[in-house]
Amino acid sequence: MSDAQQLQTLLYREIPISQAHGITVTGLTETSIEISAPLAANRNIHKTAFAGSIFTVATLSGWSILNSFLWQRKLQADVVMSKSEIRYLAPVDSDFYATCSLPESHILDNFLAEFSSKKKSAIRLTVRINCADKRCAKITADFVAIKKS
Repeated sequence: MSDAQQLQTLLYREIPISQAHGITVTGLTETSIEISAPLAANRNIHKTAFAGSIFTVATLSGWSILNSFLWQRKLQADVVMSKSEIRYLAPVDSDFYATCSLPESHILDNFLAEFSSKKKSAIRLTVRINCADKRCAKITADFVAIKKS
């Protein structure tokens, strides 16, 4: 089973709403993720994606890439979102996907150093939501990793 498939299985098991939203991990590398969602499972009365669904897919993208980054380094942590801001830029009128890339290596190094010394560390991630050929939303969020005992 690929890393993307393992992550998707974990999402379905631990965060059941991800399965209800029809979320699929369509791409996963060491530094980036892509999660897609069908419009049909996430639409509102206007036949566009429900804002809460867009936010959920974006949140899961950030949560997933940070967890994957930690797992690659054999670090066990609870990852939570502490703050976020979303901008809805265009209606999501078709199946959509979220992409998130980790920041530059010096930011990751600082994150890991703080996690090692303080057992807790925060990092800001940006997630982009696209459908068809347009950017539909952007979320900037702070995620916190708290070392498991």
